[in-house]
Amino acid sequence: MPEGLAGSLYRIGPNPKFVPDQGYHWFFGTGMVHAFHVHEGKIDYVNRWVRTPKFEAELAAGTSCQ
Repeated sequence: MPEGLAGSLYRIGPNPKFVPDQGYHWFFGTGMVHAFHVHEGKIDYVNRWVRTPKFEAELAAGTSCQ
């Protein structure tokens, strides 16, 4: 890693918590925010699902709601 490299990279995209019944396609799924933070030669990674009403319904049901 280059010396002095510092900053954050954010990525937002689909990431289903439960595999849909009709199969997976990368366009489907609730959004997830990914963050990579670079500081002093170390990288930290965190992620969170976007808590949409559909995501909350799937979480309560324990399965995909499509």
